[in-house]
Amino acid sequence: MQRSHILSVVLIAFLLVSIAACSGGGASDEPAAFEPVKIAVLNGPTGIGAVELMDMPEKYEVSVYQSPDEITGKIITGEVDVAAVPSNLAAVLYNKTEGQIVNLGPVALGVLYIVQNTEGSSDIISSIGDLRGKDVLVAAKGSTTEYILNKLLVSAGLDPESDVKTEWFSNHTEVNTALFANPGAVAMIPEPFVSVAVSKSENIKTVLDLNAEWNKATGKELPMSSLIAQKSFAEGRSKDTAILLSDYAASIKFVNESPDASGLIAEKGFIPDAEIAKKAIPGCNLVMFEDRQEGFSVLKAYYEILLEADPKSIGGNLPDEDFYH
Repeated sequence: MQRSHILSVVLIAFLLVSIAACSGGGASDEPAAFEPVKIAVLNGPTGIGAVELMDMPEKYEVSVYQSPDEITGKIITGEVDVAAVPSNLAAVLYNKTEGQIVNLGPVALGVLYIVQNTEGSSDIISSIGDLRGKDVLVAAKGSTTEYILNKLLVSAGLDPESDVKTEWFSNHTEVNTALFANPGAVAMIPEPFVSVAVSKSENIKTVLDLNAEWNKATGKELPMSSLIAQKSFAEGRSKDTAILLSDYAASIKFVNESPDASGLIAEKGFIPDAEIAKKAIPGCNLVMFEDRQEGFSVLKAYYEILLEADPKSIGGNLPDEDFYH
């Protein structure tokens, strides 16, 4: 064999070995070149847990939306890999897509509170039972807000139809306006609207934490927001999913514990005022369960209550076990 021919064979063999080494020597369910995870989050408590991920563009593309309607279509069409959404919407999407969505766990617990305009009033609310005979200002009739309130009223021995009068508004800003204008008024609003209201008037007081009241009534936390993923993403990019969960947990820890969190939240537009953000963070009840089965247990109990209240609120049926990833 000629020397030049031998050299060619050696070079080809060397190239084949190099290619094999670069490829890791075997097939993998992970992509060869990393693609940033496309994440959609809702503004407010549902999404602020992802704020640190917004500064990791090499790993995550985070888009913030103002309403569930804006985000739903992008999840159904697969335009996003992961999303932070209301927990009931997670179940609706699972049923609507026939199992193509999975739940990665709760990311925020209850964010609802009973607040009162105490101006000139000595009758201060201190329990759910104290709502008997009261008018309660609330937004979003026919939503989980209504079902949560009714569950708490019934658990306290009150009839939602006769013992309490609910006055419904189209949004929380309207509720706050009515709350300011009426001394003695009682309202049910979420963070950050609670902190906005309290910061504007010394007469506005937070009188009941409905996450704590839910815990008393049901023995479980109130898991109002969840992190969901495309089933194809969670299974096809399992390593990226694990990294995402770790980064998301770290981001939630940052929001809950770092003095710099409120500034970043304001910078990213979740809550425009850093001082309001600082006051609102504790009431947003951001969480990532270390025991993921505990998180799923909390979700299952919540879904059973919503199913009884209105099956349509979770898409008609309880999600089966494949939903919990």
